[in-house]
Amino acid sequence: MRSEWREVRASKVIDIIGGGTPSTRVLEYWDGPIPWISVKDFPDNTKYIYKTERTITKKGLEESSTKLLNTDDVIISARGTVGKIAMLSSPMAFNQTNYGLRGKSSLIQQHFLYYALKNSVDNIHRYTHGSVFDTITRRTFEEIYLKLPPLPTQKAIADTLSCLDAKIEVNNRIIKNLEQQAQAIFKSWFVDFEPFQDGEFVESELGLIPKGWKLLRFGDFIASRNEYGNNPKVPTYSVTNTGLHLRRDIFKRRLSSSETKNKVLYKGDLVFGMSRNILNWGIMKDRIGEVSSAYQVYEINQKVINSWYVELFIDQQIHYFYNLIRPASREGQGVDRGLLPTKYIYIPPIDWVDRYLDVIEPIKKGQKISEQQNTTLAALRNTLLPKLMSGEIEVPVEQD
Repeated sequence: MRSEWREVRASKVIDIIGGGTPSTRVLEYWDGPIPWISVKDFPDNTKYIYKTERTITKKGLEESSTKLLNTDDVIISARGTVGKIAMLSSPMAFNQTNYGLRGKSSLIQQHFLYYALKNSVDNIHRYTHGSVFDTITRRTFEEIYLKLPPLPTQKAIADTLSCLDAKIEVNNRIIKNLEQQAQAIFKSWFVDFEPFQDGEFVESELGLIPKGWKLLRFGDFIASRNEYGNNPKVPTYSVTNTGLHLRRDIFKRRLSSSETKNKVLYKGDLVFGMSRNILNWGIMKDRIGEVSSAYQVYEINQKVINSWYVELFIDQQIHYFYNLIRPASREGQGVDRGLLPTKYIYIPPIDWVDRYLDVIEPIKKGQKISEQQNTTLAALRNTLLPKLMSGEIEVPVEQD
């Protein structure tokens, strides 16, 4: 019943845990068995963090200000990309740009805390501090209020929402597994050349390839796209080493104050982003979008080569493209515009391309089904979240 609900300051029901970074100058602190979270490890649209880009040693944990969080502790990004929230699938350490949040078990159920904070993200942004960058501080949690029903009701609400998130994560694993199958077949046929081992091979700029395969330079089929958009209805994207993602799923702020500074991209375009130490790139899968003007956007001539083939080729031969990275003033990395057109790619005969498409067609159908389910599940979760967290919709509570 709503009469049993009460509103409390977030700071009264949680323990707030600060993180830290072991010295990067001490090699013995790094590459150990302990996952170490930075903001780049937060998932885009799922509940748990399962792995991290970097790990630390026990010595790094003990001799620095980082802390070890427990399984199911909540973590929130506090600086830079503010307000990303996740739970931990296992014990992990974390850096100083995040806070670990642990509910006081007599007052708030841990999974309910996760969803209560997700429901309060707008308020959290409203109470950030800092003169230059928005920052969540410990004071922020003094200004955020959470509505708390009795613990059994908290558990029932969290269980309802967790079921939807669990199904989304299962679908994500299915999608990833199917993608790995498609990539494995591509590698077997078009990188390791297993079906062609009994045939004749010839030398090329990419090493030995089956005789009769076409060799192209990227300059033969790409052209810079420098179209600038000013349509606020067109979604903005960011590119990482895992491809293009809707910016709203990664960052909370708009890309720029003036949309006319953004580049337009279309389905099938090749996009390179910027980063300090990895090659950020992707193929546009949606109809239209916009990216930062700092990105490099290339139209692929689909009459010469299919974008899907370019994507799989780069993915499988990524080390060949690492020397595209060059120093730049922004974010420390750009892509060498002059070198990219000189890179080579080989193309198998069209009948083998058709065979590959026939083989992976059921794989792609399976991916699409899971992706459509996730869209529906995420929409249902996002609709239910505020209504469950306010008590507008009641859920059955198991009786002891």
